[in-house]
Amino acid sequence: MKPLTEKELRKLSVILETEVDGLRRLCDNDLINIPNSRNLLIKSDFEANLSNDRLTRGSIVHALMNEYDASRSKIEAVIYGKTLNKKEICKICGEDMSRYKYHKFNGVCDNCIAKSIKL
Repeated sequence: MKPLTEKELRKLSVILETEVDGLRRLCDNDLINIPNSRNLLIKSDFEANLSNDRLTRGSIVHALMNEYDASRSKIEAVIYGKTLNKKEICKICGEDMSRYKYHKFNGVCDNCIAKSIKL
């Protein structure tokens, strides 16, 4: 995961009404969740630009893709609250697993399949 840039730290400090130096120290000590922080910045930038009548949603999304070096689906997931990579739960042990593996292996995770193999 890329660390937050100076520009992102400045934007985040305005949103959170905190000093940049304090945020930098928190980031240096891995006390800030970088993906959630970046999501907050994306959502904030989108809402700020949405009030400009000359800009379309598509052009704002495209600008956010360039600014944060993220895919369209990532930006749209943050803006519109869509979920990516939905998780399922193993029928045997309750462990999280991807939806793909859930359907491929009939709801049983890799660990449970490995435990069921007789050697």
